[in-house]
Amino acid sequence: MIELTKHQKKIARKLINLGLHRECAKFMQSTKDFIDKNTSAEDAHDAYLKLYKRIDNFDEHIAQRYDGISGGQYYITVYSLYFDRVLRDEDIREFDDEIYNKLKEDKESLLKK
Repeated sequence: MIELTKHQKKIARKLINLGLHRECAKFMQSTKDFIDKNTSAEDAHDAYLKLYKRIDNFDEHIAQRYDGISGGQYYITVYSLYFDRVLRDEDIREFDDEIYNKLKEDKESLLKK
């Protein structure tokens, strides 16, 4: 497990918040597209149930990823956001070279498998 310094944890918290913002923005856009596509659906109740399921699934995803994160989980959370392409190279560049390179190496090693 990677131990982050106090300064690195501050950067990680900032990046985790950025990840949450990006995931919510992407979800809101996809939900808007879904609503636009299904507004004139013949079965409005079916469209509503699908919308509800989308929101419920996203809520579960967000809760699992972001709720109750402690300092010891910051690295793995930032890593998962980076691996899932929520965070980009330029985002994680805020870390010092050691953490930046570790994130990149970990991602590349998992992609090779």
